[in-house]
Amino acid sequence: KLENRKIGLSESYEACLARKDGSHLWVLISASPMRDNQERIIGSFAMFTDISARKLAEEELRRSEERLSMAIKLAGLCTWDIDLASGDAIVSESHFEMLGLPKAGDQIMPFSQWESRVHPDDLTKVLRAMEDARTKGSFYAPEYRIIRADNQEIRWMIDFGQCAYDKSGALHFMGMTLDVTERKIAEQKLHESEERYRTAIESASDGIA
Repeated sequence: KLENRKIGLSESYEACLARKDGSHLWVLISASPMRDNQERIIGSFAMFTDISARKLAEEELRRSEERLSMAIKLAGLCTWDIDLASGDAIVSESHFEMLGLPKAGDQIMPFSQWESRVHPDDLTKVLRAMEDARTKGSFYAPEYRIIRADNQEIRWMIDFGQCAYDKSGALHFMGMTLDVTERKIAEQKLHESEERYRTAIESASDGIA
């Protein structure tokens, strides 16, 4: 950094300093070369600003985001944030895996890519729920099927989302997706079991009569 002053460069940068007592201090250093009346560099000037509180807040935020990310992952949830102007969504990596799609390095999923994976019989219902959430401010929570891109397996999903607004209208549509296929299979098996039981009771009643 001192060499930069010697060649006439000004810059601002963060640094962690060690105090005499062994503790650390984060500072923002704004440095520039000092010149004489003939524009020759004769030294340097630096101003130190204590940014320890900001760095501590940033670290707490980072840890909080890590905890939230871990909780979402363990719960089997996928997150998404759709820019309503462009139609592109920033999604969690698990969302690509859920849909059977190759992961994108920038974690951006075009709306059309997601739309193509929704079961055709459920697409109209889902789009209507999305439009209601945008125009009426209602909570978005449709249950629908997707067809995975890699193996064409049909899976059941449920979304939870809501739009974010400013004075001009809806800007973002944010929420989470949960795979509820196992629950739907269990419900179907329970329904089939109840039907068999009902049929057996009716058959037994007919025999007694």
